[in-house]
Amino acid sequence: MHKSAMVMGWWLRNGFICGGALALLTLPSIGFAGELSVAWLPAQDPAVSGYRVFVGTEPGQYTRILDAGAGTKVVIPDLEDGRTHFVAVRPYDANGLETGVISEEIASLPKPRIEALDPVTLEGDSEFVTLHGVNFDAEARVFSLDARLEVRSAIQTDGGGIVVQLARLDESAADDIDLTPAMFSVVNPGRKAEEFFDAHPEVMDIDNDHNIDEKDILCVRNAFGSRLGDPNYSLGADLDADGVVDGRDLARLVAKLGANGADPASAP
Repeated sequence: MHKSAMVMGWWLRNGFICGGALALLTLPSIGFAGELSVAWLPAQDPAVSGYRVFVGTEPGQYTRILDAGAGTKVVIPDLEDGRTHFVAVRPYDANGLETGVISEEIASLPKPRIEALDPVTLEGDSEFVTLHGVNFDAEARVFSLDARLEVRSAIQTDGGGIVVQLARLDESAADDIDLTPAMFSVVNPGRKAEEFFDAHPEVMDIDNDHNIDEKDILCVRNAFGSRLGDPNYSLGADLDADGVVDGRDLARLVAKLGANGADPASAP
């Protein structure tokens, strides 16, 4: 592969707001409230000085271009809710000339947004609550952001909502809990097939030292159990991009080290 080729590692973060200024070149913002956060691995070619992000609502047909500068993540604003958007990235050099090849295209709904709950009060130890909103993927996951509550199940409804079973973690507490959308996070899944990891093992180099080793396992362990929005959540450690650093991320990395002949048990 040419060093500047941008068949990169992608992370979709439909609930993770990344910083960085955008240069929006086309399309008005009126009537569009959705947004999408994306990140990618940097090109290895030292001649690359920045990246352009291409966005459209049809595969391979891009109607917007955002300039991400030298950064490797960007928030795409003003997207149409409920519609799949297609995104690709291509690097450019110091003269603004595009170099290498355009990245693999990804497809995603904008960031999920909860607009209403039913019911709005948890009276007992457990309750089924419907989350109404937009941009819920069929495989979306729901997390509680309130330390008093746990989401034990989540099922999509025919009307586009999500029914979650909430459980009170402190069952001795008798007070009702008023529920608000801000108490929950809906995360659409990442788009990482096994073929992606086979083609791009570099995404497992979490500490960016150009080696996949025990130190990368330590990175996962340090972030283990963290969820999107937690202070110790790690974009790199969440290998399958599902919004939580868990056993699947650790198992994938352990399997990779085992395949390379390393001893995962020796990790610090």
